[in-house]
Amino acid sequence: DMIDNNDWEMIYVSANNILDYQDIGELTTILLESNINPLNYLDFIPECYLASTYISKLDIPKHIKKIDNLAFTSCEYLSIISIPDNIEEIGELAFFNCYNLINIYISKNLKKLGDDVFYKCNNLENIYFDGTLEQWGSLELNRQELYGPEYTVHCVDGTYVRKED
Repeated sequence: DMIDNNDWEMIYVSANNILDYQDIGELTTILLESNINPLNYLDFIPECYLASTYISKLDIPKHIKKIDNLAFTSCEYLSIISIPDNIEEIGELAFFNCYNLINIYISKNLKKLGDDVFYKCNNLENIYFDGTLEQWGSLELNRQELYGPEYTVHCVDGTYVRKED
């Protein structure tokens, strides 16, 4: 039997009530390498699901549509990530405290970018966005990046430099 989104959320919330981030990270690391990886059954990456895991690279499955809030929290080994065409939304603080994240590649199909997505990503240097500056501007328009690092967004028609706060 397959686990659906609601079943997985109930399992995860239950685990989250009794396990700390490090335990969740170890559990997730095991699940990612197994045939019961929840990402095979869900259409989103759940809140805190990848928190504190030892991943350095993740190939996001093509059926995933959303990266939830805090999904990659404290993934200290993550230095580069590619957000594929199928991702339409990245939640708040999705990459919080991924302090070794240097480069991120984002598809122009992204429709929503949450607040403080890159908070405490102090080594972030480049965002490669395969859309235009105007498209990037519309993603930035309704969000806050209160304490984010300085980084350069490379678009097809130019660059945008975000200054550190």
